[in-house]
Amino acid sequence: MDINWTDVDVTWYPLHIQVNVKRLIEDPGGVPSRLISEVVDAIVSRSCRDPDYYVTAAKVCHHVIEHEYEQQSYVSLPKYSFRISLINTCQLLLKDWHNVRNVSVRSWIFYCRFIAEIYKKVCVERSITIVAFRDLMINMMIQLTKTPCVSNFDEVDLLCSLFCDHGSSISRASSTDIEELMDAIRDAFLSANTDTPTQRLLLPLIEMYASGFNLSDEAKRLYFQM
Repeated sequence: MDINWTDVDVTWYPLHIQVNVKRLIEDPGGVPSRLISEVVDAIVSRSCRDPDYYVTAAKVCHHVIEHEYEQQSYVSLPKYSFRISLINTCQLLLKDWHNVRNVSVRSWIFYCRFIAEIYKKVCVERSITIVAFRDLMINMMIQLTKTPCVSNFDEVDLLCSLFCDHGSSISRASSTDIEELMDAIRDAFLSANTDTPTQRLLLPLIEMYASGFNLSDEAKRLYFQM
């Protein structure tokens, strides 16, 4: 995968991080594990602050994951230091999602978009499911069905967008995961605390799943033009 260095905008990072961002992109195996975690933290942190950076950050992460996999495939005991560090960092943020959201709803939404883009790059476009990334995607979407997220239009709209884009791939990968997500969506839809406009956004997701992600043209007009 070709990396657009202009988009990466290495100069945005602190000076001591810049060198290692470049090294990591060019040669993941040449960066010590203790420095990899520092770079991962910087990339994820920027994704939570910059509304336009999550796509580039996901491309960089995907590139490094692929490059690292190629390098380690010839090693008897492979060490996927970048992948592990990225998963750990994202899991910690997701575990602490209430505090992340309390500090900034925008940062929480940017984080969700970053996770979705990572899932898309690694698990969908690559067609090889790394379970930890799928778990992050599922758990993140489930949090979007809960209070207070489900009371915020931007978060519900994001949930609907992610479900329309990736619900089918999640369903193909794991019937257990999609059922868990659907249970959360149904619970949110039926909750007495969910207002009518939000229910109207959630209902098409339920119908889409019931149709096997194959809604008729008439149903699409009905649900998505309401």
